Amino acid sequence: MTEVSQETKIEEFIRSNPHFPKSRLNSLYSNFENLKHLNPEGFEANIQAWSDLLISLLQSGLLAGSQVSINTFSPNIAQLLAIPVYGQPKGLGIILNELVQRRVLIPYSLYINATDSYVSIMNDSIKFTDYISPSKWLHWGIQQLRLTSIFTATNKKNELNKETYISWSILCAFGQKFVNEIQKEINVGIRSSSLFDKLSCYSYMKSIDPGLSPTDFEILLVYFSRDLGICKLKQQDNITCIKFLNEGNLNYISDEDIGIIRLKSTITAIEKRNEELEIKSVNISNNMKVLLKNRNSSNEIGTNIRLKNMLKSRREIHASLEKSSSALSQLNTALLKINDATSNKNIFDLLSESSKLLNALNESINLDDVDNLQIELEEGYDKTNAISESLSSSGTAYINEEELEDELDKLYAQESSNMEPVAANDSNNTNNNTEDDLELIRKLQDMKVSGKITNKEKKPLEAYN
Repeated sequence: MTEVSQETKIEEFIRSNPHFPKSRLNSLYSNFENLKHLNPEGFEANIQAWSDLLISLLQSGLLAGSQVSINTFSPNIAQLLAIPVYGQPKGLGIILNELVQRRVLIPYSLYINATDSYVSIMNDSIKFTDYISPSKWLHWGIQQLRLTSIFTATNKKNELNKETYISWSILCAFGQKFVNEIQKEINVGIRSSSLFDKLSCYSYMKSIDPGLSPTDFEILLVYFSRDLGICKLKQQDNITCIKFLNEGNLNYISDEDIGIIRLKSTITAIEKRNEELEIKSVNISNNMKVLLKNRNSSNEIGTNIRLKNMLKSRREIHASLEKSSSALSQLNTALLKINDATSNKNIFDLLSESSKLLNALNESINLDDVDNLQIELEEGYDKTNAISESLSSSGTAYINEEELEDELDKLYAQESSNMEPVAANDSNNTNNNTEDDLELIRKLQDMKVSGKITNKEKKPLEAYN
């Protein structure tokens, strides 16, 4: 079964796009620049369709070489987008110009040479206009790039210029994936974990995404350092030093950082050399096995000579590998001790700051003031208790005995008026008894008694009533 070509895959991808139905292909693949004034709605529909297609195509992974950008020359983008009958898209130049103006795509030549953060540029319409307008671009190009022509997607022959176009939205999302992993790496408290040279940084980022291309890596370095400000770059003696920043380290690349980066770079180089030596040793051993297995008695002398040479080479490789491994061990130990020393320094600085803070707080408090405060608090407690007791003892109100007697008489009278009627068959006896009782009460009331009747003396009357 033959492998499907990239062109065929892209054609199938285009035809499956809902914005590219067969009825619209003729318009989409034509030079529709005149529609901008004659039919603005049609022009807008075509631009939106191509924008969706190019971004979707970039996200699909069908374009080799980059996950965040489209280049026009390797391979030729117009040829990749060509489909039978309609050929290459004739309006690709105007499409790219429009997508740049709308901030969907960013020309690499503009992006890589910008001095301002593109985060602010993309959020500032005035700044962005400065970068894409002919007059501003001409001035900026002359000053920054020594260019003598304005930016455009095509040349005088209406052919696409060699340019790479970055999708800003994809770059932001793609970069965030690496930012999250890098932050985990540099926040473990090991100083060397935030320091890289270019090769080790690329290797580390490829471990996060094996599909990371050199082009994407270069774009991400600019994005991290200039746009997000999460790392610093410094060129030092043919080494690109990279330092990712966090709250615990300095906001610049120090001489000590450069020393650690050199040490890590040397370790990486030795590890790579040791891997190569091990591969050579294995290859020699395999060749020796083949030679021993297929040796010919008629040419035994030649076979022995070759085997001796192989043994000699393998011994030399093993000796070199042993020395290299010993040096690598020492370098790794040195790096480990540097990280330990850095950690110790951080701990010492933290303890020193804590000690100063503790002493400052203690010096702000006088022991005599503490004793006086304690006495004042105890006096306050005693006074509060006294006030509480006084309030509780004075809670009983003054009682007027005469008012109580009057209120009690009213209760008696109310109770007498609320008595239930007596049954008819007992009415005569009840009336007679009642008259006798009332007569007795009147006599008692007419009695002269010295002093008032006490509650004790009233109790029989209450019981009688």
